[in-house]
Amino acid sequence: MKKLYLKHKLFGFKISEGTDLNQYINVFNHIVSNLKRVNVKFDSENKTLMLLNSHAFPMYENLVTTLM
Repeated sequence: MKKLYLKHKLFGFKISEGTDLNQYINVFNHIVSNLKRVNVKFDSENKTLMLLNSHAFPMYENLVTTLM
């Protein structure tokens, strides 16, 4: 059950407008670390794509394009 809860939390994780980007990345990494503890594996490419797709604001579009 915990594994399903953590996956739900990760896949639904979105940045809110005004959120500090460093804090947001720290929370994202914390969720991923908790999933690793229950034997869920993510390669770097998938983690990067999840993180890049977790925004909904045009101000981050240039960052995503640059990182891709």
